[in-house]
Amino acid sequence: MRPAPRAARAAAWALLMLVLAARCARAQEAAAGGGGGRRAARKAEADAIAVLQAAGIDIQELRNAGMTAADLESLAKDVLAEAAAAQEAAEPGAARAAEQQPQGGPAAAPAPEAAAPPPAAAVAMAPAPPARPMIEPAPTPPPAPPAAAQQQPEEAEKPKPSPSPAGPSAAAGPGPAIPPGVSLPISVHGSGAVGAAALIGRLNEDFQLRARPSVRVTYRATGDTVGQKEFVAGVNDYAISDYPLTPAGYRQMGDGPGNRTALAHIPFAFVPVSVFHSVPGAKGLTLFPCTLAKILKGDIKSWSNWEISRDNDGTKFAEKPILLVVPRNGSGATWGVTSYLHKACPEVWTSAASADWPASAAGTVAPPVNGSGDAVVAAIGSAPYSLGWAQSSEGYGAGLAEVALRNADNATLTAKTSDPDAAPQRLGAAMPQLNADWTDFQITNLPGKKTWPITLPVMLLAPTDMFMRPFPGRLLQAVVTQLLSDEVQGSLQDFGYIALPNATLKAVRQQAEGAIKANPVAPKWTFEDETEPVKGSYNFVISKMRGTWAPAAAAAASDAAAGVAGAEEALAAARKDIDSLRASAKRDKILYIALGATGAGLGLLGLLTAIGTAIGAHRAIRRSRFDRVPPIRAISKTYEDAPYAV
Repeated sequence: MRPAPRAARAAAWALLMLVLAARCARAQEAAAGGGGGRRAARKAEADAIAVLQAAGIDIQELRNAGMTAADLESLAKDVLAEAAAAQEAAEPGAARAAEQQPQGGPAAAPAPEAAAPPPAAAVAMAPAPPARPMIEPAPTPPPAPPAAAQQQPEEAEKPKPSPSPAGPSAAAGPGPAIPPGVSLPISVHGSGAVGAAALIGRLNEDFQLRARPSVRVTYRATGDTVGQKEFVAGVNDYAISDYPLTPAGYRQMGDGPGNRTALAHIPFAFVPVSVFHSVPGAKGLTLFPCTLAKILKGDIKSWSNWEISRDNDGTKFAEKPILLVVPRNGSGATWGVTSYLHKACPEVWTSAASADWPASAAGTVAPPVNGSGDAVVAAIGSAPYSLGWAQSSEGYGAGLAEVALRNADNATLTAKTSDPDAAPQRLGAAMPQLNADWTDFQITNLPGKKTWPITLPVMLLAPTDMFMRPFPGRLLQAVVTQLLSDEVQGSLQDFGYIALPNATLKAVRQQAEGAIKANPVAPKWTFEDETEPVKGSYNFVISKMRGTWAPAAAAAASDAAAGVAGAEEALAAARKDIDSLRASAKRDKILYIALGATGAGLGLLGLLTAIGTAIGAHRAIRRSRFDRVPPIRAISKTYEDAPYAV
């Protein structure tokens, strides 16, 4: 037997909705008449539940969300109204389809209505999984149409759905249905801390690759202050900040249309902030809290100041002006430094913590730098005798020298020499409830010999109520779940962050589960971490089986690291060869000198020998001449013997 045509199914839906509407109307009339008040109220609630169940809505989840009987009746009326509107919108299409029916084709269905799709609220719901790796079971299908409608043959051709931005198959697939009117990709938008841009960009890439239907998570790296302002004003769905919402932010909440009325601070990482300098030759620079406060206020203007020398065991520095590099936009790094100074040296730094550079700070300031990341460390590195602050990993990456600071226990250390887990563990143990007021939460300058004094929680600020935006609300819940997942927590070090301690992570996960209230008419996203046949291909599933951008990024990073390592090895080998050549040349020089001295010595010896030989020869010649000449006495004797001899 061939399935029923769309027009017949539409008639069945319309008939079902009219019957349910009549039941609701009779229940309301009975309640209004005053007779059997309790019975009428129960009857009205039962009729409303029947309407909602017919639309595929999970009643238990509505009750868990705190909806009363009156709320259920109101929602049932909205469902009926949407169903009627959808049916009226579909009637012209049905009329045109009847006019275009070819001669001799299948007999037209007696009902003139076109197929009415389920209303926007009629989304098939599945029970929420008890844990993240679980995949929701297949949703309960909507009730079958009446038997009369099932006996009609199917129409010749179904109308083609309008294409979505993510492609024709974006909304197709088994599992919970995507109601008409829901635009794809489902999106949430945020802004805030510059340092979080790379992490959120990675999350968005993974979600775009894994999610069905298509989704998008956008983020603008504007700085913490701008992110908080945009979130409070209601122009964004979330913000990311390294410090809690300010008292001024709380006062602004609810002041205008679209503004937030309540929010949750959801921490997912920690980040250390360091002070960096570019003083030539000063690798082990130390600044005590009050010395640093005086520098930032402008009371100390030269590196040759005696207090700087005192902090560094009497070391004298050049008489050069101190050049401060200050972020232009409000940043979490600035908030962390000013919070630390206000707690460690309140007698000098009297102002409270502030993400914006205070106007009262009169130090010699370099042209303000937009943001608090690479631009700040680049400015410090390019200007000798400058001083500034940034996320620790950013300064290390730029090769900057870090200033050693004193913590609450008077221990002098840097972020590198501290215990990276000491501050997160203390912060996690004292952390308020996610939906509480975090204004007075003690974050900086915590006790502990190895505790780095400027360690900040990286938090996602989320509205606690997204009931009026069902699908973005469900997506934002999924974003929070992913940020707290083992996958993201295990990769935070790649972004310069510190993962949440195990006890803190467990507590945050438990509270985050209900921190954002979403409308149950939108299905809850589930995650497929391991292959789940059939269920993994459902709508509203984020499947790791579809791949990840992480391996490609990791491979690229690995290749880059291997290239750097190879270059470093080649450089080390070249340096070794140069040192060897220098040593060989030095040995050769010594040999040359020795040979030269030897040659000179031999030459002198030869000369002396020659001179001695010459002298000896000369003496021998003279002796030989004297031997051939007769002595004078012999000549005189001859003349005496021969007086007449000539």
